[in-house]
Amino acid sequence: MEKGKNAIHHKKKARNRANVGFLENRIGAQDLRMEMEYNQYYHHFSCIDPEDEDVMLEPISYYLEKGFREIDLRLCNRIESYDFAETKKLLEQGANPSVDLDETGDSAISMIADRCTFLLSCEVMPEFTEYEKKGKALFNISMFDYLLGLAASEEMYSLLELYSKEE
Repeated sequence: MEKGKNAIHHKKKARNRANVGFLENRIGAQDLRMEMEYNQYYHHFSCIDPEDEDVMLEPISYYLEKGFREIDLRLCNRIESYDFAETKKLLEQGANPSVDLDETGDSAISMIADRCTFLLSCEVMPEFTEYEKKGKALFNISMFDYLLGLAASEEMYSLLELYSKEE
């Protein structure tokens, strides 16, 4: 990954950490993480069905024909389905979390970082702001979906970051 894109990636992640810190302070918690099988709630947030074997809405054969390694494709599928156990197993076997399937410079790890940024900036933070201004009900089903997606994405990012080849 280019140094410029890498700097943007780390800047986004730093902003995410600051936003999470803000949320932790607002709700009086020091650690928002919890053990959970997020993919069992795949219908609540941007997560593919754990039984689906497609990669970025294409059959895996599409990317195999383009020359991508099967282990990297399986990793992308497991990332998209938030299957943490299988993701970790594939990473330990040498799958690359920095693989760029659409050749735009957006790797699997950067797409997860972008999802974290989007959920915090466009979904969760506006709800908290609205609550503080108007006292509007904060914890509705949409907020549950956003928080679930944010928690899953933050946890996935942390896992991928441990194995990332991006510098």
